[in-house]
Amino acid sequence: MTVIDNDSDRKQFEMLYYKYNRIMYKVAMDILHSHELAEDALSTAFLNISKNFSNISSFPSEKIKNYCVIVIRNAATDILRKEKRFIADHDAEYTEIADIENIETISDYNLLKKAISSLSEKEQEMLYLRCIMNMSFREIGNILNIKEGTARQRMSEARNSLMKKIKGEDYV
Repeated sequence: MTVIDNDSDRKQFEMLYYKYNRIMYKVAMDILHSHELAEDALSTAFLNISKNFSNISSFPSEKIKNYCVIVIRNAATDILRKEKRFIADHDAEYTEIADIENIETISDYNLLKKAISSLSEKEQEMLYLRCIMNMSFREIGNILNIKEGTARQRMSEARNSLMKKIKGEDYV
């Protein structure tokens, strides 16, 4: 692998690959529903990880898994866009979002899914990192290379956008 120059880093990268490739493959399959596309996403994700490995290797071990999941999710989503497929139903986990406690019917759930999918990619990513991955604003800032305060602001904007869409003020 020519992207990683150092033998020690190569060994660490190999360990990371063997530790997380199955989890990442499952995430890709959940999104893409195709073995071939999931393999493509996995290759793309590990290539992206290798390009940034010097930064990633300094993450605490519990955060590396979160980072890998985000990278594979983004790679799979990119493949869906390229394939011009409808984005798969992987938003069910978003029902745990803080300000939305009274989802009582399937239509409410479907409204929430539709509202989330209509948010920008950055807003969806913020909701995912904060609400699903339970990351602190500091951790989100480290992963996205932004300040903690910026992460807080983006989350606030994402939550406000979602609430507007759900209330019908900005829903298309």
